[in-house]
Amino acid sequence: MSRPDPADTPIVFCSDRTFIPYAAVATLSLIETNDFPVLVYWIVRPEDEDLARDFRGRMPAGSHRIEILTVDDSPFSGWGEHFHVSRGAYIRLLIPDLLPHRRALYLDGDVLALSGIRTLLESDLGGCPIGAVVNQRA
Repeated sequence: MSRPDPADTPIVFCSDRTFIPYAAVATLSLIETNDFPVLVYWIVRPEDEDLARDFRGRMPAGSHRIEILTVDDSPFSGWGEHFHVSRGAYIRLLIPDLLPHRRALYLDGDVLALSGIRTLLESDLGGCPIGAVVNQRA
């Protein structure tokens, strides 16, 4: 089996107004540390689309693409919300239904790419639908 082409695997961030600036910084770090055209989806609520477009407009020109998708988060209105878990965070559960790609890499908005992610995107998931890592705490 051939390895997936990193350029065919989008990076996905799901954010509400609070975390869009963080997703923008994370996206910039991906653009700057990778040697292939990065495809990024920012999935946001309709009321946060203008802010997402503003941050997208601040990104450097290049071969990367940043697509903004809006999604109604009202199905999650009765779900618990805490300091860092908002209704916007629940949007990630909709990723398989929103994207036309077979694979995608979801990242929290508070990450920074310090080096390229080609190896990660080329990882064989062994037929599993999801790959995940555990947060490492110091």
